[in-house]
Amino acid sequence: MTGCNGTLSAAVCCHRGRLRQKNEDNYYFNGTWKAPERLNENRLEHTTTAQPALFAVCDGMGGHQQGELAALVAVSWLHQSRQAFLVGEQPEEGVRSLIHMSRRFWRACQEQGRQMGSTIAAAAVQDNTLRIYGLGDSRVYRLADGQLRQLTQDHTMAAEAWAIGLTGGKMPPSSDPRSHQLTQYFGMDCGEYDPAPCYGQWTLAPGQRVLLCSDGLSDSLEHSQMGALLGRGTPEEAAWALVNAALEQGGRDNLTALVLEVQ
Repeated sequence: MTGCNGTLSAAVCCHRGRLRQKNEDNYYFNGTWKAPERLNENRLEHTTTAQPALFAVCDGMGGHQQGELAALVAVSWLHQSRQAFLVGEQPEEGVRSLIHMSRRFWRACQEQGRQMGSTIAAAAVQDNTLRIYGLGDSRVYRLADGQLRQLTQDHTMAAEAWAIGLTGGKMPPSSDPRSHQLTQYFGMDCGEYDPAPCYGQWTLAPGQRVLLCSDGLSDSLEHSQMGALLGRGTPEEAAWALVNAALEQGGRDNLTALVLEVQ
């Protein structure tokens, strides 16, 4: 691909929530992320940037400092590998990069005797083409013509049970323990098989919006409510409205909403 069409307005709101003592969410904001000394801060940021651009939301696992560290490693390694997501005709380059990063992180954890990992929901925008990548249960959505659509696939026991017809045709609710049992994630055990990131590609039109979020947000809000809030005001206002609505629902988990709009 060559050239670029339009600018991107981007905003991110990352909040610890009302109950958690630490924030294990982090985000990649086209070149910046939460630095080690600011991991536990609540953040609201906005930028306008040219294409190509790369964004991501990462939700760390492993408890306390290990979850924070896993998400921090994920966003910083995305930065190191960003060209794999932004250059080339096919999204498979980004997929291969995610697999390589996950394998490398798993080996480092094995050497250090650590058990941790992170979800990754990433979106690259180039020439008004959206490429999405996912590992775990952080999600990417697109709002177009008033319709909200989930673009990523959840890598959970609940989603797999639904996919093979074990749930009576209904996706188990977020209260179901299987909804939080991950089958794929950054840093998963690569001893037997590599992770299989989901990916896809769509054309973005001016005015359409993309939402990247951690499961703390998607578990707190109904699909229709998310769509209504995502379309509200500026991207910065929408990101805050989404997180604030989740806080009003109790804010039981860390919350991150990253909103993109082609201008």
